[in-house]
Amino acid sequence: LPSFQDQWLPEDVLAKFTKYEYDPAKAEEILKAAGYYKGDDGYWRTPDGKLIELEVTCPAGYSDWVLALDELVRQLNEFGIKAEARPIPNPTFWPTAHSGKLGLHLNWFCCWWGTGDPYTGYYDLFFGDRSLDTGVGTGADGLGLVNQEFDTPWGKAVPGQLVEQLLVETDPEKRKEIVWKLAYIVNENLWEIPWAEKRLQIYYLDGVRATGWPLPDDPVWTLYPGGGERVAYVLISRGILKPVISGS
Repeated sequence: LPSFQDQWLPEDVLAKFTKYEYDPAKAEEILKAAGYYKGDDGYWRTPDGKLIELEVTCPAGYSDWVLALDELVRQLNEFGIKAEARPIPNPTFWPTAHSGKLGLHLNWFCCWWGTGDPYTGYYDLFFGDRSLDTGVGTGADGLGLVNQEFDTPWGKAVPGQLVEQLLVETDPEKRKEIVWKLAYIVNENLWEIPWAEKRLQIYYLDGVRATGWPLPDDPVWTLYPGGGERVAYVLISRGILKPVISGS
């Protein structure tokens, strides 16, 4: 996550990662070099003349995702890739995604829900729901790359093994070294393309109905994503958040 990047990935490590810049001209150059070409209608075709058509989906119940989907499809068409947006009702979208049957779609990525620790995100990608949606893990009819060996600047590594090591390793510096390898593997292969970090907006007023809310930089807030009740449980059970008693 960008908001945690500085804590885990120093500049000398990031310098080893491939940088992806928005460059339509470069994208066009790559396609042409591979034999792709544009037809008279302005849309790209494969070397054997087949029109490239994409259907891009997302959960219809997330209005911000639908807006992002519309913008993504607009940019694809502007570049010359014929694309159509198709939001899918949430009760249908998620089972279909977990079956590995969806093509290009918007999804969660690197979910650190409830921990504020990269283990949660990498477990989700290689063993959890995202492993099903992308086919990266072992549970979907897809790539099954969780147990494949990849080259990294620090030697060969298997992502599934790295995730398991990250769970049990207690040395902070060794955990960072594990994260470097995982981050490198994900960045170089791009099974998912991150386009935004969703920042939670939490509103509270101290001293009216309750008092004792933690400071904005308190680590307890990392529990909030994916279930804000966790924060309330910790604060109340530990006597940190208390009701305001007015009058007598």
